[in-house]
Amino acid sequence: MLLPLLRQGAFRSRNDIFARLLSLKAKSFAIPRGSPDVKWDEKLPEDPFVPLPYRSVDATYYSAKYDLNLTDLEDSSAFSNEGRLASVEQHARQESAGACTPLLATSSPLSRNFTTTPQETVLSALQEEDPYRLLYAFVQACKDPMYIGSIPPTTFIEILRFLDPEYFVEPYKDVYRDLLESSIRCLDDGTPQVQDIFAQYVATMLDICERRRACGRKLEIQEYRMMLNAARSVGDGNTVVAIWDDMATNNIQPDTICYNHYTEARCWNKAYHPDEREKLRVIPYYLVRREQQNNSRWGYKVGLRGLKSLVTETFSRMVGHGLMADAKTYSLLMTAMSKEGDLEGVKSILKGVWDVDVEDILGHEDRPIKAAELSRDSPLYPTSDFLFILAHIFGSNNELPAALRIVDHVSRKYSIPIDLRAWSQMFEWSFVLASRRSKNDPEASGSRLGQLPKDSVEQIWNIMVAEPYNVCPTVPMINRYVHNLWRRAKLVEMLRQMRVGISQHREQKELYHQQRKHLLNFEQAAVSQSSIATLTGREHAIRHDVELFRLQEYRNFIMVSNWLRLLLCVRVKNIEWERRQLPKAIREFWHYRMRQGIKYHTSTGTIHLNSESSQMEVYKGPSAQEHVYIARDIPCDITTGAIHFNSGIFK
Repeated sequence: MLLPLLRQGAFRSRNDIFARLLSLKAKSFAIPRGSPDVKWDEKLPEDPFVPLPYRSVDATYYSAKYDLNLTDLEDSSAFSNEGRLASVEQHARQESAGACTPLLATSSPLSRNFTTTPQETVLSALQEEDPYRLLYAFVQACKDPMYIGSIPPTTFIEILRFLDPEYFVEPYKDVYRDLLESSIRCLDDGTPQVQDIFAQYVATMLDICERRRACGRKLEIQEYRMMLNAARSVGDGNTVVAIWDDMATNNIQPDTICYNHYTEARCWNKAYHPDEREKLRVIPYYLVRREQQNNSRWGYKVGLRGLKSLVTETFSRMVGHGLMADAKTYSLLMTAMSKEGDLEGVKSILKGVWDVDVEDILGHEDRPIKAAELSRDSPLYPTSDFLFILAHIFGSNNELPAALRIVDHVSRKYSIPIDLRAWSQMFEWSFVLASRRSKNDPEASGSRLGQLPKDSVEQIWNIMVAEPYNVCPTVPMINRYVHNLWRRAKLVEMLRQMRVGISQHREQKELYHQQRKHLLNFEQAAVSQSSIATLTGREHAIRHDVELFRLQEYRNFIMVSNWLRLLLCVRVKNIEWERRQLPKAIREFWHYRMRQGIKYHTSTGTIHLNSESSQMEVYKGPSAQEHVYIARDIPCDITTGAIHFNSGIFK
């Protein structure tokens, strides 16, 4: 949803996003030192916190595509709220009185004029529970101070509830997690980085609430809860601190949910940033640098006034205010302890709250599991997210065997299925801990802590995909498994998993093309059947799906292409593989070749398949006869033309 906004040019650069975000913090939450002097009523030539207006985004687009008269669109009622605002305000007053009829977005078939204002579209999107359409309409409607000030509190909270990170943040976390920043830049089509998307979402939520307050409306705990949730979802610790300070300034007493959002943002600060997400392993090398934290590169600090001390003080303050902790609170407390390597504290909480004795579990494998004493309606009853936290805590602390045993124990004790997210976390840490370490790494760095055998990845894979779990691995999970098989020269199994991953990639590609076709059909229907303004939100919802499918397809293609590179790097003294199996694999995966073609070494020389000129060159090696034999074994159709040999080979 946010990708189209950035690609349309609402933000000229990443600095624009963060400059706007900092100005919002300084204006809304009284951040000291260097706060820019921003006046609320200043007229910005281009408002960077919202998508471009309807005219620049949609009217210009459709006028160019379908040869519409832009002058008629400019004179349409969408750019003149006078005459419609009175009816919207009357509806708001009726709603606050408890008797109202929703204002549906009107449309005029075959009309090229806008017939629906953003204010009416907001009410229509609320009734239809369409968060994507609601976002685009509401950020436009918020430009009118009279409108945003007239919204009843219950309606305003409901609007913020639909602008939840579940729709606008969570989908991008999974897609961008396995995409490098350099890979995004290679697209060269304006696709933003994940930190840009997150910064825009937080800036939009803060600005909506500040515009509400600028109209004389006091922000209550519900609004602050939504803002904390937005900052929590993107791992923005600095913003959550500013919001927290503003709550204290306005005498707003936080509840348990607010405390949980605040604590989670501090625990996972910058954890989704490309520079930080690869440094979550708890080893001495990282702990020493986090203890010397004097810069903003690291997400949290350890030691004196570190993360554990901060979260423990926050927990004590919450309990001191008479608030009851829930399962989320204790899981965050354990997370903070684990990030400083305090597994004894984690084990103490598990024993005291959930009756999970880690030492007993690890020492007695066959001991029967005690029945759970907590009822399912208890706030302390664990969820599937709790299993993910356990997998991360023990996996990041180089205790993967303990993670597997504990997650399985809690799953059976409390009848919680182990979801794909928890399995993915455990499988990822098994891949990390089974990877070969450089001999040049000093012992003091701790890189060899918890080192696992290389075949442990395969053992966990076999457990995961078999009964009773029957997990369907994703392409990123297959990618890690393929790399592990390549390191162990398990070529047959590697090829089998590559085929499974390619099958998933093709399914994803088919979904992407279906959504693109659906989007094009929708664009045509938006002009020929109804008002452009009415259907704009729905179009952006479809565009959101298209962008996600496109990124997923791109991510999967990169991974499959890397698998082919790994195949070409295999050095085994096996004539069957070199002369039969590898050429067959090249033909099968020819679509995923590199732009410069395919080049690989054999025991007798080097082969280069040029994809652009449909030419194969066989470079001279120790034996000319071997080269000719290898060339004849390669299927001719992979070059889509005649095979030409370098004449130098026959000299």
